Amino acid sequence: MTLPLVKVPFLLASLYYFNRILISPETPQKEERVKTTWHDSYAPKVFPWTVRNGKYPNLHLTSQFLLGAVIATLFGHLRVECFRTLGRHFTFEMSLRRKHELITHGPYSVVRHPSYTTGIIAFFGMSLVIANSGSWLLSSGWLNVWQGKTMAGVWVFFVAYAVFTTVVRAQKEDDMLSEHFGNNWEAYAKKVSCRMIPYIW
Repeated sequence: MTLPLVKVPFLLASLYYFNRILISPETPQKEERVKTTWHDSYAPKVFPWTVRNGKYPNLHLTSQFLLGAVIATLFGHLRVECFRTLGRHFTFEMSLRRKHELITHGPYSVVRHPSYTTGIIAFFGMSLVIANSGSWLLSSGWLNVWQGKTMAGVWVFFVAYAVFTTVVRAQKEDDMLSEHFGNNWEAYAKKVSCRMIPYIW
């Protein structure tokens, strides 16, 4: 097996989980949705990117690629576990479902918003997969032209914006759940005091 082919299983695993974490497992009814930001409503429709053709690049396996693939796969899998744990309550739109339950077990017993933490880390892992020294992106020269630089800038902006809006949304969700569940929420928040990063925040 040639070295570029060794990358294929890692790339496929990373892409599988990266795709899974970007598709909402549930869609709330219109009356269950809570109004949020532009990002939640329109951003997914604005970024259908295309890539220009280039010469076959000198692809090779790098430690950054492997690290990124492992991070994207592991944390993508953990985010999918968050989907499973919340079940019908996990939606990409902020919402209170009919007969909404407060889920406090599984990954939600470690931090209050584990799906956000794992999603952000998976994004950074995928960034390493896409932009490591042996990747098509760098070895093709795509970043030497203005279109490539623009795409890279958009990616960096998108990731930074996603992190920012995720942190803001976590606070809004805490407020919404606190108002809805009252004392049960307060007891949960006291027991699981960290919002997104274990033992830190």
